[in-house]
Amino acid sequence: MEYSLNPSIHIPEEQFQAELDALVSWIQETGKMNLASAIKEGKNQLHHNQWTLEVANDVLFQIVRRETGLLPRMRAKLGVNELFMELKVDPSLVSQATDRPYTEEQKLKVMTDENEALKRLQEIFKTRIIY
Repeated sequence: MEYSLNPSIHIPEEQFQAELDALVSWIQETGKMNLASAIKEGKNQLHHNQWTLEVANDVLFQIVRRETGLLPRMRAKLGVNELFMELKVDPSLVSQATDRPYTEEQKLKVMTDENEALKRLQEIFKTRIIY
């Protein structure tokens, strides 16, 4: 069945968000953590009867796309049989956790960049750490 935008449908944002949170909790209870994370950390938008979910990469896109029970569950919970989902990939949604420093050298650089006192201590004691 082909779905199209229906301007006569209005779903309150609070109701959509509550049902989305409930959906994520239900998915977590079933043990599908990657799927739950994709929905929770993705960018969810609702426009009339169109639910747009933007995820960070193709892997998450495929995980969400394969899960056929999401849309029927949201349709039933929201009471909107014409609800349809548009799934997109948006690389700018990459988690900030991946941008954190991992090595000791990277951690020290971030700390000294953020803390002027630490930088002065290194200069006073002429510390140079070799990794």
